[in-house]
Amino acid sequence: MNFLKGLWAWYLARKLWQKVVIGIFALGAIFAPFTEETTSEITSPSQSATPTPKVSTSEEASPSVSPTASDSVTPVPYSPVQLRTSALGDLADMRKDVADARQRIAEGGFARLYGNVLELSFNLGQLQSIDPSPEIINEWNEKLAKLEAAVDKFSEGISSESVANSRAHLDGILNAISSLEKFVKTVK
Repeated sequence: MNFLKGLWAWYLARKLWQKVVIGIFALGAIFAPFTEETTSEITSPSQSATPTPKVSTSEEASPSVSPTASDSVTPVPYSPVQLRTSALGDLADMRKDVADARQRIAEGGFARLYGNVLELSFNLGQLQSIDPSPEIINEWNEKLAKLEAAVDKFSEGISSESVANSRAHLDGILNAISSLEKFVKTVK
């Protein structure tokens, strides 16, 4: 039992992104036995009705073309409409997650706050995957960094800080969301 308490304390001491990675690995390990049937069905289409032709040794081998760095796909920046739609949707989800977290704090359900932290982190990841145009990328990254710092501050303070500090951290997240929303609404 002391081992589990020590393991839990170690887990709580990690940063949010580390907790998410650990959670993904844990879920992967838990669900790995259930994926065996589906992967064996996918990898066994080698038994097809059409025979594969055999290459004789007298034929010359054609040179194979390997992909180069220039063949890689470059991300296309979001159009202003795509950026506004995607970002405002994710920010609205984050507002709902903050409202849920406030309710959980009011009810005293600190264990359930970790679910809210994961939801906030997921939405933050969605926002980070948006590729803005070069004209706005600096301001976008600056406001997104403030939002990320506010989410990290909240997630790191759940287990060790008081309720008042957790509420203050949620206010910080809402301020960062508002700032990013105002910026996104001006993008044309």
